Amino acid sequence: MSKLIRFKDTDAQRWSRVDLLSGDPIYISIAQSGVLIKKSNLGIMGTVLYKESVFDNITKLGIHLQSSINEFNTPKDMRNLPLKVFTQIALESNTIEEFCGRIKRAEKEAEI
Repeated sequence: MSKLIRFKDTDAQRWSRVDLLSGDPIYISIAQSGVLIKKSNLGIMGTVLYKESVFDNITKLGIHLQSSINEFNTPKDMRNLPLKVFTQIALESNTIEEFCGRIKRAEKEAEI
């Protein structure tokens, strides 16, 4: 399983950083403006893997992704549901291709 490096889940900040088994870093950011996921150590630079600002699309995708999760291995104090779901998907992925593929499949199923 991939490794959660650090995270912040407060009213001011909601993000996590996961290192995949392949060694690639995934930075997940949840904000009022939407979801942004990058191949990045700090989230400042890096390749955008997923970006969505339409709340309905984020909700539909989150429901489909959550239904594919058997058990959450995220910390108990990570309470924001979109952050938990995307972080768990990253933790269950070995490569960026696997992570992005899972999101793409869920988008198709959710008809986004």
